Amino acid sequence: MELGFALSSEDHSPNELVRQAQIAERAGFTFALISDHFHPWVSDQGESPFVWSTLGGIAQSTEKIRVGTGVTCPLIRIHPAIVAQAAASVAAMMPGRFFLGVGTGENLNEHVTGARWPLAWERLEMLEEAVEVIRKLWSGDEITHRGEHYTVEQARLYTLPDEPPEIYVAAAKPQAAQLAGRIGDGLISTAPDEEIVETFESAGGSGKPKVGMAHVAYDEDEEAGHERAHKLWPNLALAGSGGQELPAPRDFEEAMAVHFWAPLHTMLAAIPHMRRQGGGRIVNISSIGGKIGVPHLAPYCASKFALTGLSDSLRGELAKDLIYVTTVCPGMMRTGSPFNAWFKGRHRDEFTWFAVSDSIPLMSIDSGRAAAQVIDACRHGDAELIITWPAKLAVIANAVMPDAVALGMNLANRVLPGPIDHRSGDERHSGWQSLSNWAPSKLTTLTERAAAENNELPH
Repeated sequence: MELGFALSSEDHSPNELVRQAQIAERAGFTFALISDHFHPWVSDQGESPFVWSTLGGIAQSTEKIRVGTGVTCPLIRIHPAIVAQAAASVAAMMPGRFFLGVGTGENLNEHVTGARWPLAWERLEMLEEAVEVIRKLWSGDEITHRGEHYTVEQARLYTLPDEPPEIYVAAAKPQAAQLAGRIGDGLISTAPDEEIVETFESAGGSGKPKVGMAHVAYDEDEEAGHERAHKLWPNLALAGSGGQELPAPRDFEEAMAVHFWAPLHTMLAAIPHMRRQGGGRIVNISSIGGKIGVPHLAPYCASKFALTGLSDSLRGELAKDLIYVTTVCPGMMRTGSPFNAWFKGRHRDEFTWFAVSDSIPLMSIDSGRAAAQVIDACRHGDAELIITWPAKLAVIANAVMPDAVALGMNLANRVLPGPIDHRSGDERHSGWQSLSNWAPSKLTTLTERAAAENNELPH
């Protein structure tokens, strides 16, 4: 067994990462992994330098330590041909000391170009083809590649190492572990459990290197060490099933970005124009989840509560300018959205109850009827619109009998899908990846019809 050192690009500036690589080498670590992100996991981490520039600095500042990316996604944000060139250049600067770690990536980083986020099985297909492209280019030949996902036209790499670097493949689920065993020179996993390792070895990975990661927080002051760990890597503090049952901080950040910050910035841009023209109408679409906390939807509810509070506050502030703000809190609307929503934990069970509930006529409302009510409320400048009778009754009950509603939510949570006891529960799956025997079925007919009407079907 060897001990490696993790160079966290999310936490440190590029010069600091170079310094840490030097220290790790002097301390006797035999290898290091450096993360490749566009964004940090949480904003408090505060950094995210371009990994290939940092690797150039490490190459010139170290002599013995082996370094690999942990891991690079050669699928969307960066074309595999560019990754091949970058990795070849670094390997030429670090003869025999560089290996390329690759994986299917996170939407957190790959969405930045505006490209569609593929399904999990698609990303595995793309990764296999990307590795094929990279190895072809490392041959030094001029290649033309026209595959299912990538095209390369008459490309040749002129700067190459004497020997091509090894490619380690990241895996957190059995399908990825099987791919890693078949095409990879090694395995990388944040927590390689027994099933992942066995699948990797049975698929051709027997005898190949396997790299796992453990996070630690060191400080001469124990309390300061705990504080830093909780602030910068809070999701790692949830052991066992807790990490799957409770949402990660990044889930709250992403929900706030969509449901709170986006409406806020839109309003800040529009309000000056409305003031100049002598008035206007603003409609904020919040949710019943912005009036009552719902189990399994904590990030969503937190962000919708924030939007409801913002919208209510601005109504009072902007009334003097004849700008009327309407807060809309719909119950369940049949838009077809369950198919494109994201689910964690027991994602098939979560999707099933959501899709079935969304199709119950008395529980949900047709999106066209809901839209007509929104337009009418906007026209009249109403302060608030709550859509569907179940939603209205729930708001009234929560105001009159909050303890009883809390008890009801507790009971509802007991019948909802429970947590799972491994780290893959933190992986997100779309509704299309979570189909079950019950959904789609006759029970979800209305939701399927709405998905077709509202262009929620995949292209």
